[in-house]
Amino acid sequence: MSIAKLVPAWLHGIADYGAGIALIVVALIVGGTDKAVVTGVVLGAVLLAVSLLTRYPLGAVKAIPFPVHSAGDYLGAILLIVAPFVLDFADSDGGLATFYVVVGVVVILLSLVTNYQDPRITLRETAEEPHRTEVNGSRSASSRPGRRPVSARR
Repeated sequence: MSIAKLVPAWLHGIADYGAGIALIVVALIVGGTDKAVVTGVVLGAVLLAVSLLTRYPLGAVKAIPFPVHSAGDYLGAILLIVAPFVLDFADSDGGLATFYVVVGVVVILLSLVTNYQDPRITLRETAEEPHRTEVNGSRSASSRPGRRPVSARR
């Protein structure tokens, strides 16, 4: 869900990878209690994994539709914001807690202005996916849309 479609998918992807790496690196460099460090490492790793699996320009496997990815963005952001309080490290690890809350808020703001229906994604997916033509009750893949398989060209 977006309130404005200002950010294209490729830019959102860069932000995803940047946030994932930042969460892991900052948690490991700053250190702190186990709960605080594990929160950053786990949420950063999940963000990187989801990004690699998302069907957008920077996704490697393209298994998760980009609009579904948006739900993960909101969930991850909420987890970042509440983790320091729920896991009780807001006082003991104030720096990391503040960093997580800020990253969570930025992720929500970015998600609110991302174009999750970016037409360039749909066009690219359509061009890359094999098209199927039905011939005598069986499915046959064709290399180009609208082209009949050799067996059906008579």
